[in-house]
Amino acid sequence: MSDQDIKNIAANIRRLNAAWDRRLAERRTRAQEIGKSVAEAIGTDDADIRRIWGFGSTWETWRNYRTDSDIDLGIEGGDWSRAMSCLFRVHTDRDYEVSLVPLDEQPLSFSEAAKKHGVILYEKKQ
Repeated sequence: MSDQDIKNIAANIRRLNAAWDRRLAERRTRAQEIGKSVAEAIGTDDADIRRIWGFGSTWETWRNYRTDSDIDLGIEGGDWSRAMSCLFRVHTDRDYEVSLVPLDEQPLSFSEAAKKHGVILYEKKQ
C-alpha cells in the first residue's frame, strides 16, 4: 500500500467521523428540544411541580452522547403518576426515550449532582 493510499484512507475516515459527529450533535439538539417541550407540558399540567431539570448526557455536554442516550428529566414536587400520564400523552417521538426521575425521592447525592450539572427546563412561577 502506498503512502498516497494511506493518506486517502485517513482522509476518508476523518470525513466519516466528522459526519458521524454532526449526526450525533443534531440528535442531541433534537433530544434537548423534546426534553424542553415535555418538561413544559408536565410542569404546566401539574401546579405542584416546582422544577424540572434536564440532566445526563443529553444536557451535560462534557459527557459522551450516544445514539441510545435517553432524555433524563428530574422532577421536584408534583404527582408522579400525573407526570407519567402527561408524558405518555405529549411525547410521541419513539426514537427518543424519556426517563422521569422524582428527585425528591432520590439519595441526596444523586439529586444534588443532577441539579449541579443539569439545566432547569421548567420552574413554577411564583
